[in-house]
Amino acid sequence: MNVLKKLQPAFTLAGLLSAVFVFARHSPEWPALGFGFILVFILLSAMVSSDRAVMYFTALSAVVFTATTIFIQGHHPPGLWATLPPGLTAIVLAGLVGRHLVICHKELGESQRRLENEKQKTEEKLGSLMASQEKMSKTVAELFTLQMVSDTVNSTLEPDRLLHVVSDVIIGVMGVNTCSICIFEENPGGIRYFVTNEKQQDMTEDIKVRALKYLTGGQEEVMVQEISGYDPVTSITITPVIKNNIIMGVIITGHTKNNLFSREDLRFLKSICNQISLAIENAMLYEKLYRLANTDSLTGLHNRTYFQKNFDSIISGLPEKAFLAVAIMDIDDFKAINDTYGHDAGDRVLVGLSELVSGMIRKGDVFVRYGGEEFVLIMQNIAREKSLERLNQIREAIKNATFGCGGHQLRLTVSIGVSYLKNREDTRDSIIKKADLALYTAKEKGKDRVEVYN
Repeated sequence: MNVLKKLQPAFTLAGLLSAVFVFARHSPEWPALGFGFILVFILLSAMVSSDRAVMYFTALSAVVFTATTIFIQGHHPPGLWATLPPGLTAIVLAGLVGRHLVICHKELGESQRRLENEKQKTEEKLGSLMASQEKMSKTVAELFTLQMVSDTVNSTLEPDRLLHVVSDVIIGVMGVNTCSICIFEENPGGIRYFVTNEKQQDMTEDIKVRALKYLTGGQEEVMVQEISGYDPVTSITITPVIKNNIIMGVIITGHTKNNLFSREDLRFLKSICNQISLAIENAMLYEKLYRLANTDSLTGLHNRTYFQKNFDSIISGLPEKAFLAVAIMDIDDFKAINDTYGHDAGDRVLVGLSELVSGMIRKGDVFVRYGGEEFVLIMQNIAREKSLERLNQIREAIKNATFGCGGHQLRLTVSIGVSYLKNREDTRDSIIKKADLALYTAKEKGKDRVEVYN
């Protein structure tokens, strides 16, 4: 075939030369024979060619040569070869048509394959673009969420509020059923902060046990555990909150079989843990500094600074007709205890009295070491008679108690002055001044008594 393709121009030239030769002879048979040679040569050329132009030229040539032969035969008597050109022309045209159909079918198949390949490549590119878009959208959502978490954790130094916000974000963004956050004590062995949306008390206690067990296990990797009996939750994921290679706490999420974490989810959750670890550290440091600034180092009670900062907010938070009692309590003859038994004994008396009174007051009451041997007790939303009854109970309990100090069992008494918030025009200083005047009256009347400012 390749040889025939190369000889294609030679075939055509040979046929033309043959035609010129037979015309020069002026014989009716010779033109027919010459044109026959031409048609055969061109047919061979066309059959080995895939070029449509060659095929169309061959068909046109066959028609022209046949017409010319017929024209010559019309001017000469019919001979032996008179029917050769039309027959060859029919053969040539039939062959060309068949060849044309084969080539068209082949090209159509190739075009279809190219289209299928292009379609497949286009679908692959489209799938890749959609996957990239989905991944980018998820990344943008994660960055937005992390930014929201960052803004939130940096806007508050209250650990409890911080952890509630983080828990809400994890539940809302990651679609988990439950989320519990445990922050451990600085000295391992207990849970300092615990936030959860879990309603089942049994599971809440189980989560705390698992959190402490994780801590004592010394692990720092994410752990997935199967659980039962807490429908619809079937498994939990424990993710550590680590700062400076120290496990500060864990985030425990509850899952059903349909919302287990993927690798991307775990990576995102670890990013949240990294975000909140610094915020929790800052919050705990702030809490420690706040506690030092507002807590009496000897007794552990709130100090005078706390009283001055928070008394106004206590007043403003009272209901419209609520009653407020403020009592100043002073240890009688406390100087004599220090002088006789030493300041260590005096400190033990202060600590013992603080513990005794703290165990007798209500949850909403505020007990403050005001300074030296003076204490302030704020009783909110309490009637006048009830407050006096409670203060006398405290006074009697102190009088009947003994305080051990270096082998000595000391007894003591206290004097109490109390004033009441009568209207919203009273200020912190005015109420304290009235209670202090009542205390002075109690001292003047012999001590070990409760006096009300009139």
